[in-house]
Amino acid sequence: MQSTGMNENLQVSGEYSLRQLVFRTFASAISQTSNLHTSSLEFVYDVQSDIPDKLLGHSSHVRDILKCLINNALKNLTLGGSVRHDDGRVTVSCKLLEMTNESVLLQYCVSDTGDAIRQDKLSLLFEYFQAEDPPDAHDPAVNSFLHRAATRARAIGGNIWAYSESNKGNRVFFTNHPQVIRSFNPTCLDSSSQFPNKTILFIDSLHDQTGVANQIRSFGLNTVVVHDVKSLTDPAGHPRPDVVVTDSVTAVERARAFDHLRWVPIIFLASQIPCQDLKWCIRNNILSHQYLTTPSSDESLFTALVAGLSTHIEPSGPSYNILLAEDNPIHRGVITKILETYGHKLQFAEDGLAAVKIHKKGCEERSQRFDIILMDIVMPVMDGFEATKQIREHEKRMGLPLVPVIGLMVVSACGISKAVEVGMSTYLPKALIKKDLMHTIDQLLSKENGGILSKRCVPFY
Repeated sequence: MQSTGMNENLQVSGEYSLRQLVFRTFASAISQTSNLHTSSLEFVYDVQSDIPDKLLGHSSHVRDILKCLINNALKNLTLGGSVRHDDGRVTVSCKLLEMTNESVLLQYCVSDTGDAIRQDKLSLLFEYFQAEDPPDAHDPAVNSFLHRAATRARAIGGNIWAYSESNKGNRVFFTNHPQVIRSFNPTCLDSSSQFPNKTILFIDSLHDQTGVANQIRSFGLNTVVVHDVKSLTDPAGHPRPDVVVTDSVTAVERARAFDHLRWVPIIFLASQIPCQDLKWCIRNNILSHQYLTTPSSDESLFTALVAGLSTHIEPSGPSYNILLAEDNPIHRGVITKILETYGHKLQFAEDGLAAVKIHKKGCEERSQRFDIILMDIVMPVMDGFEATKQIREHEKRMGLPLVPVIGLMVVSACGISKAVEVGMSTYLPKALIKKDLMHTIDQLLSKENGGILSKRCVPFY
């Protein structure tokens, strides 16, 4: 039955952008692991510039294989949510092996710098792959990620193999043989009603040495060119763009600081590759990564622009004022990146006593009252339990509504009992998962806003 289902899936073949597929799959996999964002792990993306971007094939299977191999690499580098290799790196690459007028032979590689797998165990894993019966998922010798990847690779007619070297880590390869789509016609954008009156903002720090602005205009799109990010400080002076294109890392970071550009899709173009690490792309909500080692082809730029114009990342719903009490700068950075991505405003307290004082001041200045408090338990001067207790006593004394407090703790029966005793609304484990944090905030605050979920954007990874 499983085989039949897979054959049916393989009958569906469609067009896709190679770079969008690899980039988004990689970014999606690592963005779901929030505790890795501020670790020293690197996530490197490398698709050779000579590979055609517009392909025809079974993209869902390629995406599934990549996702499995990336998860396997993360498993090799982490244990129980903690990073085991401070200098670890995961690399996803794709290179061209052969090309004809009709098709390309591609070789993908997902590598990690984790502990090398012994050669005898590596061989054993692939013996399981070759078995007709699915392996026992409870067998410790079986790697479910690799088994699924191998099954999918065989289904699309590809090969899959692995190498493992001591002090170098692991590399898993697979091949794919999609067709190439040569019939590119950018004039279709002019006749399409899907993108009427769209504006592209090109932040051009290199003074358009590559002719990008003229390319964008040739697609029938209104193009605004600026050479200095400072000119964007006055949003009234420029039409609100639908997509931002830029060739500068600095421009990306400065543009995201402006409220009117915070949620606009950004396409990053580079003659060199300064943002190989995907963490940077995720932090800045980069939509697409295009390489301009030579002037970008009409096809690759057009594909990226269409992806940007088709993406809605405008946030909706309320934006919350959140007090974060956390003394650890690394943990504080992780939580800050998550919450700021969804448009929330944060204030910080580095110990429990500071949290109590900031909360009291916020109550006095009603416009600054907090919607929710994230409270670490173990902090200097005053711990999170005592801080929550004093906050509750102040609210009761002043007749104020209770601000929801989420305790951040190493979960234990004693800790949970204490959290209830001092009046915490709920708790989360210290090794935060992004979706759990946002879901908890939604549960606590959505009822106060007529059932509207907390401010978030439609994910584009």
